[in-house]
Amino acid sequence: MGSPTDKEHCNKIKKHCEDLGLNVEIRVTSAHKTTENTLEMISYYEGLKLPIVFIAVAGRSNGLGPVISGNTDFPVVNCPPGSKDDLSRDVWSSLNVPSGLGCTTRLRLTVKPSPHGGNPDFHFRDESNFVAFS
Repeated sequence: MGSPTDKEHCNKIKKHCEDLGLNVEIRVTSAHKTTENTLEMISYYEGLKLPIVFIAVAGRSNGLGPVISGNTDFPVVNCPPGSKDDLSRDVWSSLNVPSGLGCTTRLRLTVKPSPHGGNPDFHFRDESNFVAFS
């Protein structure tokens, strides 16, 4: 996670993963503020020689998922925290990443057709319904 303030969101993800029998570790690192620490963390997990999936939880300008993705061959899933007020603005930093980065982004939201045609409207949702973007 990018900040200790994301802990509640991470604990929900952890619970779902543990329910599936997965081992989970929660770490705090910021791609923007502590890039070297982030790269060292990636190297540590790659050195374990285990199958790993990185779940990047970072809001605002999410650099965490793309930085991890650009420095590992393991899968990376962005799962930004965010409230319904922030999500429509902040989600683009998880979706609009440089070519060659394999980040999938999971959001809790509903998608409704736009009444005016064109792009759909995205609505934050509190239930456990997820949409994945690749």
